[in-house]
Parts: sequence; C-alpha cells; structure tokens
Amino acid sequence: MQILLGLGNPGPDYAGHRHNMGFRCVDHLTRRLGMKLRRSGDVWAAVGQFVGVPVVVAKPRTFMNRSGRAARDLLDLHADGIEDLLVIHDDVELELGTLRIKRGGGHGGHNGLRSIIQVTGSHDFIRIRLGVGRPGDMNEDLADWVLSDFAEEECSVAVELAEHGADAVEAVLTDGVAAAMNLHNVPRARGERGTTDECV
Repeated sequence: MQILLGLGNPGPDYAGHRHNMGFRCVDHLTRRLGMKLRRSGDVWAAVGQFVGVPVVVAKPRTFMNRSGRAARDLLDLHADGIEDLLVIHDDVELELGTLRIKRGGGHGGHNGLRSIIQVTGSHDFIRIRLGVGRPGDMNEDLADWVLSDFAEEECSVAVELAEHGADAVEAVLTDGVAAAMNLHNVPRARGERGTTDECV
C-alpha cells in the first residue's frame, strides 16, 4: 500500500504557513478522492484507492520536527518497506510555484525530512518538493520565513502549486517515479487550472 504523507504543523494558527504546503496538497488529494481524514494515533489518515492503487493519505498530528513518528507508525501498519512512502513537503531551495519529484537524498535542512530519515533509518523514499522560495531579505531567518503566511500576491501561485502536487502524486502512482519526473520536473505555465487567489 502506498503511503502519501503530507508534512506540516497541526492547528489553525499554522494553516496558511509556507511550511504547510504538504498539508495543503493532501487536502487537494482527499477532495479528489472523496476521503475524510480521521484521527489515528499520531496521524490523521484515510485509506482508499487512488487511480486504482491502494493508498493511505495522511497528515502527522505531531509537529514538523517529529514527523518521523508518524511516518514510522504508517510504515509499520500499512507498508512493506520505505519504498512505499511518498512524502510531500515545502522546499525553500525551489522558487515559489516550482515542483520537483525525486527519490532519496538528504534532508536539506528540512526538519520534517530530518526526523523521517532519523526515525526510519532510511532516506530512500519518494519526495514531492513544493517550492516556497527564500526571503528577499537575506538576513531574514529561514525558520521565521517558513512559519509565515504567503503574501497576497503569492496566494494564487500557492493554491495552484498544491493542486500541481496532487497531479504529481497521481503521475507517480500511475506511471512511476521516472515518468512522473519527466512530466512534472519542468516549468509549468501559471493559471492552467484557473485557481482562485484564496490562500487557504
């Protein structure tokens, strides 16, 4: 069973933050699938099928730096191994609106990825990287940046990026990682889905 784990911080105070792009992508996935996440241990999760593939769609109930606990629980309950884990997360190294798919690699300073790698003992899982960019002021603390809301003029890009993330997940499940990378690791025209300007 494929685990689709979107990273973020729980609670309404964090909902609009850049760090919660993984949660927002999962929200798009659950709407597409008609799923409702339910509390189960350290996660909110729903079990179903996506494009014919059995999946668990989930958000950790832990904070970002303890995401590994949620990943470990899901792997123990639902997966044969780390190859069944797909993590959706924000990435400051990518320009806002940019998406990249990859398998494996380090944590790049991302505390959610760091926790997952530490707890599972492996980095060989699939990632959907959702670009939130870096602050224009190089002196601004990155932790403060990712724990800030999108500016009004960025909202439509953030909404479309979350939807693009759901498209990328679908491509991984239907066509495999390599084919999904060829399709989605390229610049994408803005406004393809006619998204609104609402950030949350």
